[in-house]
Amino acid sequence: MGQGRSSRRFGLPREGVLGCHSTKGGDQSFFARTPDLPVFVRPVTFALILALLGVFPVRAQAHERLDLTFPQEVGVTHFGNSWKAPRSGGRLHRGNDLMAPKRTEVYVAADGVVTKVTTSRRAGRYVVVEHADGWETYYMHLNNDLPDEDRGNAPWFLTVAPGIYVGAEVEAGQLLGWVGDSGNAESSSPHTHFELHHHGRAVNPYPYLMDALEKELLELSRLYHPELVNLYID
Repeated sequence: MGQGRSSRRFGLPREGVLGCHSTKGGDQSFFARTPDLPVFVRPVTFALILALLGVFPVRAQAHERLDLTFPQEVGVTHFGNSWKAPRSGGRLHRGNDLMAPKRTEVYVAADGVVTKVTTSRRAGRYVVVEHADGWETYYMHLNNDLPDEDRGNAPWFLTVAPGIYVGAEVEAGQLLGWVGDSGNAESSSPHTHFELHHHGRAVNPYPYLMDALEKELLELSRLYHPELVNLYID
């Protein structure tokens, strides 16, 4: 992956770095920033060391493993483990919210086939992709607004990318669409509600997203901190 393409994929400028902090519940939230700190104390360095040592806090179990590509621009996305958090009407949250500015790029998380490109009152505009071995990924609250408006009347080409239609074969990392606040996300900040299903049952996507983030961090580090990657791998 070339450096220009990677910078765009991560949503970072050339000098951009990634930081992380813990939430009240002990989960980690990730975000981008560009501080004038020396390389050796930048937060990405700490995150890289955790990744290389294999001590990220939560990992997908091997018997349930699905390798994902992180489904949104890393550099502008933050998220935590909101699985089964209470929601209105007595519901429990069935996914994780990937918070990011409106029209941030959303990516296909794994190779598969698009099975739904549709809309609903609660999920707003959303896409479902079916993967091998009974896995599915859901991308909800995609953009439905024209630039600088919030009326929900944007044409679908501002929601999903070219090549995203029912029956389309897609690849991990392919542009799927753009972050929005459609459906019941109108009253909150823009985000992608990301769900992971296995044989029709929703499972907590957080460990899988963390694994995907770890891979992204390693790729980012190969671009910006190759000396650290070589040091810890050698």
